[in-house]
Amino acid sequence: MVPSYFFFYLMEASAYNAYVIARDTNPERVKTMWPTFQNYLKDLVASLVGDTRAGKAAALVPEPARGTVQHTIEKMFEKKKTCHECSLAAEPGARRGVTKFGCRECNVPVHTECQAKHITRCINA
Repeated sequence: MVPSYFFFYLMEASAYNAYVIARDTNPERVKTMWPTFQNYLKDLVASLVGDTRAGKAAALVPEPARGTVQHTIEKMFEKKKTCHECSLAAEPGARRGVTKFGCRECNVPVHTECQAKHITRCINA
């Protein structure tokens, strides 16, 4: 396990390297802002820690628009098909309903009686 003093040594060496690079790339600005490495280090720590008491308000994430897709039940099939909602809700071995109607957007067979369940399930999914 690495002792903590080695970790802090690496942190200070990284900060010093950053100070040297900043001093070499923009010497006049660094001399006015941070005349010594200690000034740079204090400013670096202050910017990393910041004000812990000042909390930002949580970002408002827009809720996805619900019900934007219209689920319309229409006659879609020539042959009778097993209702999608009945097959999801039925117990194993129970008889499932058949219908020629279906949801145009989902392209699944749905009874007109099961339309409300189908729309609710699609919106909540």
